[in-house]
Amino acid sequence: MNVMKTTKFFRGFLMILLIGSLSIFSSCDKEDEPTPPAPQPAKYTIKGQVLSQQDNSPLQGVTVTMGNLNTTTNTTGIFEFKDLTQAGKYTLVFSKDDFFDATYSLEFQEAAPNHTITFNISVTMVPFVPGVTPITPVEGGTIDIGGAVPVTLTIPAGTTVTDANNQPVTGSINITAVITPDVVVGTVNNPGLAVLRFEPSGLQFSNPLPLVVDNPLTANRFKNVQLEYFNESTNQWEVQQTPVT
Repeated sequence: MNVMKTTKFFRGFLMILLIGSLSIFSSCDKEDEPTPPAPQPAKYTIKGQVLSQQDNSPLQGVTVTMGNLNTTTNTTGIFEFKDLTQAGKYTLVFSKDDFFDATYSLEFQEAAPNHTITFNISVTMVPFVPGVTPITPVEGGTIDIGGAVPVTLTIPAGTTVTDANNQPVTGSINITAVITPDVVVGTVNNPGLAVLRFEPSGLQFSNPLPLVVDNPLTANRFKNVQLEYFNESTNQWEVQQTPVT
């Protein structure tokens, strides 16, 4: 009887040892370490504010164009292009009615992965001077000239321009076109229907520039209307050969 009890006890003890050994070996197994996230490409951001040169106030509604991207400034003149993925040079063009276009260029250096570089810029736009209109002759355009008698001057598209020295003039030209008081010389001077002043002087245009003056007398037609040019060197009005229709 005593032998059987001893045997049962021994077997039970051996089973406990085996279970304990398994527990020890299981607790020593090494867990896999988490895989670090892959590095993310660098990002680039351009943000800024657009102001009026006249009073340094923020300009709302400015169209900001950068390549194929464009945005518009908010009520405080703020704009932003974010999450750009390419380093290098960017050129921004700012446009708004009654203001000259503005251009701003910047360049990002290559940034390391997981980094963001931000350019904060301030841009000032110049309002049109009354009577001055920017025209790019190759694109053409029309200038509306204020006054009691409406007048328009048109520059046809594809026009080329040279200056007084016969040198090509490219890009945008700021043309002044305003109503001016009549220049009275001599004792006989028929009053002009509209007296206009244009600047800059000395420019030569490859195409004729149509000048349209509205007839203030809707029920009548003027006869013998002629176009005259005031020669400041001779102090005389000179009749131009260009017909008036």
